[in-house]
Amino acid sequence: MPAARSARLRDIESEIFMAIGPCRIAVLSLLVLMNETSTEDGFDHDAVIKTSLSRITRAYGMLNSQIAELLKPVDFTPPSSFLQTQQKALEALTLVYDPIVQHSDTPLDALRQIDNFRTLALAHIEPLVTDFLTEMTSTLRKEQNRRDQARLGDTMQTVEAAEIMGRSIHLIAINASIEAARVGDAGCGFKLIAENIRDLAGRTQILLQDISKKMTRH
Repeated sequence: MPAARSARLRDIESEIFMAIGPCRIAVLSLLVLMNETSTEDGFDHDAVIKTSLSRITRAYGMLNSQIAELLKPVDFTPPSSFLQTQQKALEALTLVYDPIVQHSDTPLDALRQIDNFRTLALAHIEPLVTDFLTEMTSTLRKEQNRRDQARLGDTMQTVEAAEIMGRSIHLIAINASIEAARVGDAGCGFKLIAENIRDLAGRTQILLQDISKKMTRH
């Protein structure tokens, strides 16, 4: 389970980044378009607007509720620094999201009604969203590394316990061989079995030691 959760954290980091990151260029694209005086420049303005609105909507949904939903199954509660930068990014993006949702047919006109939209886009949304993505990436990677180290420690303990068990079996097999030798011919079969067990225990110990060395190197 810890390994799966660690892998899931990697997936969550990527999913959050891909959902939120593009909203920055989306907001800047809308800023450019709302100041355009001509649509005869060789590209489809409506398509750009549609893509930009989709990216902003997706980022808003992720910041507003989906992050918590993604982190809940992996039992991770973000620290206050994470939550604070998330809230700041959400509040800034909301100033754009609300007007374009309310006026989805004329989003550029809605944005023109926002005081200092240029300042909002360049000095607030872009840096605040970037700050959150930086904080999010750092936080999830630290947690991922912590879980990886914990999983490695647990595995090492298991290997060490198996090594101890292997040594115990080896000693039991030696004692069994000695006892079989005392019995004489009647104990030949038992002696052979004991020697096979001892050999298997020895090879198992070597294998476990090799695994242990490889794990400590990584």
